[in-house]
Amino acid sequence: MATRSAADSSGHVPGNADPIPEEIVVVCAADGAYVRQLAAMLTSLVEHLDPRRALSVGIVDGGIPAADRERISRLVVRANVRLRWLAARPHSLAELPVWGRLPHVVYQRLLLPELVREVAHKAIWLDCDIVVQQDVGRLWDIDLADRSLLAAQDMIVPTVSSPMGVARYAELGIPASAKYFNAGVMVVNLARWRDEAVTARVLEYLSRYRNDVVFLEQEGLNAVLAGTWGELDPRWNQNASVTGRPFYRARHLDRATYERLVEDPWIVHFSGNIKPWKIRDQDRYRVLYFKYLDRTPWSGWRPERTVAGTLAARYESARLRNLLYPLERRGLELVRRATRGNGRDRPLKSDPACPEDGLVQPDALSLSPPKLSVVLVTDREETIRRVLDRLCLQTVRHEVELVLVAPASGALDPANLEGFAAVKVVQCGLPIVLSKARAEGIRAASAPLVFIGETHSFPDARMVEELIEAHAGPWTVVTPGFANRNPTGPLSWAGFITDYGAWSERLPAGETGFAPFYNSAFKRSALLGFGSRLESALGSWDEMWDGLRAQGARIYFEPAARIEHLNASRRRSWVQERYLRGRMTADGRTPSWSRLRRLVYACGSPLLPPLYLWRVRRGWSAVRRDPRVPAGTLPAMVLGAVISAAGELVGYARGPDPTAEQRMTQIEVHKAAHVAGEPR
Repeated sequence: MATRSAADSSGHVPGNADPIPEEIVVVCAADGAYVRQLAAMLTSLVEHLDPRRALSVGIVDGGIPAADRERISRLVVRANVRLRWLAARPHSLAELPVWGRLPHVVYQRLLLPELVREVAHKAIWLDCDIVVQQDVGRLWDIDLADRSLLAAQDMIVPTVSSPMGVARYAELGIPASAKYFNAGVMVVNLARWRDEAVTARVLEYLSRYRNDVVFLEQEGLNAVLAGTWGELDPRWNQNASVTGRPFYRARHLDRATYERLVEDPWIVHFSGNIKPWKIRDQDRYRVLYFKYLDRTPWSGWRPERTVAGTLAARYESARLRNLLYPLERRGLELVRRATRGNGRDRPLKSDPACPEDGLVQPDALSLSPPKLSVVLVTDREETIRRVLDRLCLQTVRHEVELVLVAPASGALDPANLEGFAAVKVVQCGLPIVLSKARAEGIRAASAPLVFIGETHSFPDARMVEELIEAHAGPWTVVTPGFANRNPTGPLSWAGFITDYGAWSERLPAGETGFAPFYNSAFKRSALLGFGSRLESALGSWDEMWDGLRAQGARIYFEPAARIEHLNASRRRSWVQERYLRGRMTADGRTPSWSRLRRLVYACGSPLLPPLYLWRVRRGWSAVRRDPRVPAGTLPAMVLGAVISAAGELVGYARGPDPTAEQRMTQIEVHKAAHVAGEPR
């Protein structure tokens, strides 16, 4: 990533003899709290634009009041400027982490290729907390070549290994010296972003490392795009909170470059803690903000004199910050830890007064026949909202058919789901019995492959793509690699290893002898081969695998198709789940058994705990090296095996219990209610 010289990075301004240049596309996002900043930024952007250039500005509306939208629209009425309001896309971002006062709207930059789908080439992203001091056409004219995006190296976090950089850079194989860019000003290669599924990969990173990230989507972009982005002249993104300050040392810049940055910034970015709309002072960069704000309907506005603002101004002017600046990073980390949450805490909504016809909805993907159907059984949409959010992030979402099975068709609204090959809602009876409901979903599916999902299993963005690719082989069933969604205690780990340790993501890919019959992808024809016995097969491990073996089925384990499983960890729930698993195993076997055979199996029940543990020995060997596995996990596994064996014993002794599957269904459908603490 070679840094361009100042002359190279500024680009070329067309002369009178040049052909008409292409329209410049700029996208930004704001909510109701950042309207003034948006107005100042747009004013500075338009004032420095070469009048011979055409500019299209797309504003992602994260909740701007209708009156303010009207003021903004009148602000940029120019013959060569076109303004569009873009609808925010909150649903697929609802689970992402936020902290401090950072608004959820910051994540909208990740959806840039969808927001401007009609633009095939490139687009510029600008944060709202900036003022532009140079013709943005010069930025647009810089050649992207084959790079994923162009951005300036961050002045606070210059490398991925810097404090607040990419927390897992070593684990991801990124060199410690790799440069880290600031995402406030970017020229994005839209074609490459789409082809390489950058959005899905960043969201997967943020979901996996949600407790480690500091600068949210900016860190995710740096983690995913390390080594593929091109570096801009730093004047295109000057951090006004540190540039020219006596306490700051720009060790990553040579002296001449830094002096140009101080004296002649092309974009001034107020990305620090001390912002012009928070304190009243005459700082030369912060004065620029009010210069442009005074050319908007918010002319004359100034922040109130507050104790906090006065102290902040004196903190800088007294040069106390020279001594305390190193502690600011530590303070930022403490704030992050104290205030971190996810999108459920602060939902992203548009103002209800906004006319819907004023919002530009991204076009739907061009759809093709589905390659894989995902069958999900639920009681209502809210129960599977998080799973649907994950499915919306699949890299091959357009090849996926969703088959949603629920007691009342009105409980699910397919209109909320865009971009899938198809969405079907199948009505099932009450009370919900998972085996019967799943059978109805499988019969309603149309794709050649069927993935039987759960309300508490969360696929990574590439899971479906990996499953489809694996099914190109001679396999009837492909099962993904499992990870523990709530690795918070020995009960969670014991349940996870017992149920899914044999398919841990830590194990190597290859052919295997068996697989779970949920959270696996089947050839639909093999499942339909059970005919009227499909319901009972989906409720009986023995019947399912005996039937598949009779068909000559082969099973493949693909850990690259990763999925996170949420596990019961409340004591009472965990004991009940372990018991019911054993009881249902016996219930699936005994309907046609003689009393003598049931008695023999009941007498052999004491041998079951060692057998259970033997079956998961390979998974335990792999998982126990995970530093998150607590010391009490193995004893909990032994206890769980004893409880399950007791369930089998009772089942063999008493015969089938018609309520066992219904009780297990309640646990399975509402697994989150049986988790101790907040699931990750």
